[in-house]
Amino acid sequence: MSKKKKKKKKKKKKKKKKKKKKKKKKKKKKKKKKKKKKKKNDNNNNSQKRSYFEIEYLIYQQI
Repeated sequence: MSKKKKKKKKKKKKKKKKKKKKKKKKKKKKKKKKKKKKKKNDNNNNSQKRSYFEIEYLIYQQI
């Protein structure tokens, strides 16, 4: 009896440790993704504005 009880306790401890590690990793990844998204959007907006003004300027030059 005593041997069986000891084995069960060990298994439970291992499972708990794994769960904690996974949660921490997920939180870190989310933060990184948010930062990247903001930067990408800024770049896209800038490039779109530039291209629009450049095209307007080219059209204006041709007239």
